[in-house]
Amino acid sequence: MNDLEELDLQNNSDLSREELNKGQAEYINWMTMQDSILKQKANIKWFEEGDFNTKYFHSLIREKRRRLQLHKIKDHRDRWLEGDDNIAKDAIRHFHKRFNITHQFKDTDILDCIPRIITGDDNTLLTVVPNMEEIIDVVFYMGANSAAGPDDFNDTFFQKCWDIIKDDITNFVQEIFN
Repeated sequence: MNDLEELDLQNNSDLSREELNKGQAEYINWMTMQDSILKQKANIKWFEEGDFNTKYFHSLIREKRRRLQLHKIKDHRDRWLEGDDNIAKDAIRHFHKRFNITHQFKDTDILDCIPRIITGDDNTLLTVVPNMEEIIDVVFYMGANSAAGPDDFNDTFFQKCWDIIKDDITNFVQEIFN
């Protein structure tokens, strides 16, 4: 590229400019291919090491956190806010305003257009708080090797430790229904 640029500066002709443009196009194409290869290598490394507790994994996490960190935001008046406290206060204000809207719904006739599929008896059955026997049936009906939940415990844990955790689980499920 340096040679082609130098040649174009010396000759300043259509032919040298055309050669320079061809060279730049090839260079961009080559850089794109190299970037693609590096991305593929990174994906291969990810497939090999995955999210194991490795130095590579931690470097990815640090980089992602660095990229996603907010240093400043614009508030509702188009002013820039900096600092964690100011950003947090404005985010709370924004979402509080957004989700605490009082709806003035006056036309209740439109609800008559929606077919009633669940009967009153069905609704009563669906909202009854389950007793411990029903919860036990559900826990032991689930496949022991099912996928782990957000707490990283699969159903084997709940089934094997049921005698220890049964009261906590039962209370938790019943609180959800209440």
